[in-house]
Amino acid sequence: MDRRAARLATLALLVATALAGAAVGISRLAPGTVSTFRSAPLLLDYPASWRVFRYPVVASFFSLHGYIATFPIPDPCTRTTGTISCGVGGYELPENTVVLTILSWSTPWGNILTAPDGDVVALRIHGLPAWRRDLGRDRHTGADRAIEWSIARPDSLNNWVTIKAQMRGPDIEPLERQVDAVIASIRWEPPVVPIDRGPIGRLGASAALGRYLESAAGSDPTYSCFLAADGERVSEIDHVPGGMPVTEAAHVTCSTELAPTDFELWTATLTMRWGGDGERAGRWQVVLYINGAGDVIGSATTQADELPGPVVPSRDSHP
Repeated sequence: MDRRAARLATLALLVATALAGAAVGISRLAPGTVSTFRSAPLLLDYPASWRVFRYPVVASFFSLHGYIATFPIPDPCTRTTGTISCGVGGYELPENTVVLTILSWSTPWGNILTAPDGDVVALRIHGLPAWRRDLGRDRHTGADRAIEWSIARPDSLNNWVTIKAQMRGPDIEPLERQVDAVIASIRWEPPVVPIDRGPIGRLGASAALGRYLESAAGSDPTYSCFLAADGERVSEIDHVPGGMPVTEAAHVTCSTELAPTDFELWTATLTMRWGGDGERAGRWQVVLYINGAGDVIGSATTQADELPGPVVPSRDSHP
């Protein structure tokens, strides 16, 4: 089992353990007392007495969906003609209040399968991976307790939503129950499509992989080495996908392995091997993630050796 598959299996085990412990006592908001927050593709319910505050904030790796709070939240940015400067917080929680900060994140080097730093618990929200992290007190805002959820989007594992709840007491427990109910109400539009884990689902994942490989081969022909179904074949290439070309082509074995996960995702593991067991052996491997709608929504390169160049004889060598 490769490292990425092992990580996914570990995450699924943590989720199963967390769900077993949390199956009882999930808070729900009472019908008729809620409003709905919409910010595509996210929907969630919140107590009707709370208020929504939206401000345009877009940075390199995140954007602000908005705040939901029991007290007024000011614009986190100072805006003048041609300039904008945004800070952390910008508010202090009064007693017995709560604020939710809802952000979208996207980074070129990470995805939702990687656990955040700190005290985290693995979760499953609508069949996709998520994390809950206890942040403790927040000295910037006066919060007695802060909790952050990182939640996979159904259309991309490399883009996710975070919801940070900051609460101030002394009466924390009712606020936390309401926050838990808000998190329990999360849904997506369009909704998550469950995967078929049987033969029909495998055919669908294979078709999705075939479309992906055809598109990728348009800009990098080495992707045509891979089959769109389980199996392997031998090919000759002069570079690995995205790698530097070498002057002598190498014979490689390209293998494909499709597998359902414990989430609503299939994986397609593409592995390129060369060189046997010698010192010039190497491997390139990527894991693709396919959702129930038949889209590749994320990838993770688990090994990326470069093809060896031609051996240049040393001056001390003799024919």
